[in-house]
Amino acid sequence: MKKTAVFAAALLCAAGLAAQSADEEKIILPELTTTVTGDSLTAGRDAVPDFSEILPSESETVPMPKLPGVQTGEIYDEPEADFSAASDRQIFARGVIGAGFPGFFIGDFSIYKSSGDNPFSLKFSHQSQDGYGKHDAVNGYFDRVTMLSGEKTITTKNFVFNFAASYDSSAYGLQEKSESFYDINYHTVYTKDSIKWKLPHGFALNLGTQGEWYNRYEGQNKGTSSQLYSQQEDADVFFINPEFKAEWSGYGFSTAFTSAYQGELLYDSEFADSSENDTSLVSRGEFALDFGWENSYLKIGAGGGVIVGNEIGDNAALPEFNLSFTGTFKVSGRDLVIEAAGGLQSQLCRYSEVEKSFLFTSAEFLPSETSDWFGSVKLSLPIGSNLTLDAGTEFKKTAFGNGAWETDYSSPYAAANLYGLEEKERTILTSQAVLSFSWKIFTVELDWKNNIMHVPSNEYSNVIGGSLDFQSSKAAWGFNASLHEALGEDVDLCPIVSGGAFYKLRDSISLELAVDDVVKLLFRKDRDYGESLYLKRAGSAKVLVHFFF
Repeated sequence: MKKTAVFAAALLCAAGLAAQSADEEKIILPELTTTVTGDSLTAGRDAVPDFSEILPSESETVPMPKLPGVQTGEIYDEPEADFSAASDRQIFARGVIGAGFPGFFIGDFSIYKSSGDNPFSLKFSHQSQDGYGKHDAVNGYFDRVTMLSGEKTITTKNFVFNFAASYDSSAYGLQEKSESFYDINYHTVYTKDSIKWKLPHGFALNLGTQGEWYNRYEGQNKGTSSQLYSQQEDADVFFINPEFKAEWSGYGFSTAFTSAYQGELLYDSEFADSSENDTSLVSRGEFALDFGWENSYLKIGAGGGVIVGNEIGDNAALPEFNLSFTGTFKVSGRDLVIEAAGGLQSQLCRYSEVEKSFLFTSAEFLPSETSDWFGSVKLSLPIGSNLTLDAGTEFKKTAFGNGAWETDYSSPYAAANLYGLEEKERTILTSQAVLSFSWKIFTVELDWKNNIMHVPSNEYSNVIGGSLDFQSSKAAWGFNASLHEALGEDVDLCPIVSGGAFYKLRDSISLELAVDDVVKLLFRKDRDYGESLYLKRAGSAKVLVHFFF
């Protein structure tokens, strides 16, 4: 009853915010995406209409709604509607439905309007797998993810109102590896609302807020005791983030002043007297001033600010600043893009984000501030008319002793076999590159990613791979194949080989056959999840029907 009441209250709270705002044997991680190759019918579980012109990007303080639960893998792209056709139609629908082995099912449906002054989207998605390879669901080898989301924009002469809300629920079986629990469950209610008041002479005022209720709990085996704290067995976390921004733009210049507050509460928590970290409340304020200038081929930015709060380390306040440059130049009729940025950044890592980025985590306390010196360079280099090199590198070094939060997979809780958080002061250099070749109906890609000096506990030191995509001249049929291999210490040296093919039955309907990690599928083997006790799911075959109308 307690959980039902909290859940109902959170839903009412989300609705209220929207109404008030005017704007071994181990556990297998699910592989939750498949891809159709084809121009007109490439659809995805996280796809929504393009609201990028009217809503902030995720790099801003108040981000777009993010439906948790999917941490890796490819994302479906939204089918592109042909608005040049002689039709007054503005509302579209698309979906994916399918099934496969072992025990796979997906149902993904959305309806949206992506043009005009008042776009919207509504989306429902459910995906599940019962049984992994040679393991049965009755032994805890299962996962389920259900998501519901909606977005709405209303534009008038002087105002833009944005409303967004989402709910997601997911569960992962613990495959009898935990003496205390048989599964781990996540529920999240999220809302984001904003209003923009457009004033004369390029001025504007923005007021926004986002709020979240997050619940994680474990199903307990009868007759057992986990000896964990209450929040490790059943955590309720509330988060709120109001923001005010005043901005001006004109003659290629722009400036903005932003003030924001972030508050996070771990409800009904308990700690031992000897606990090294007993953070159950985080209160944080940020004040920033940003400047920018751009023309048709250059964009320059600079900004700085100050952060105050109760969990920002040993300092009474933290400074932050950034410098950025983007240049776009024509090379043989194609765009050469160079980006560079650097400075000192600091951010609050939310409890829900950390737990879902590092699965099988049952955090005892709220994570605190993470501060980094950083620098990054990105390059998109066209080579001739068919070849493109996209490359980049990013450097981060912990500042002010405010380390990054990761799960320590080397030390599980006794009996429960779940994991806690660890703060790590680290220096990391991450590099990646993608070389793409496109010729008529073929696309070939080679990709590489590398972490040196520090490897996050949910990543590898090196990953290399490649892919091939083909589709007929009229996109009536096509196929794709890919191969990826992780390199480093204690990694599975069996490459991930996947592929698929599609056939367009009609202009609005296509059929897809897909196989993921075919080697593991054929030999009914599993893959380790990092250095944890668990496994991630490997090997599946599925049949999917995609539609768009």
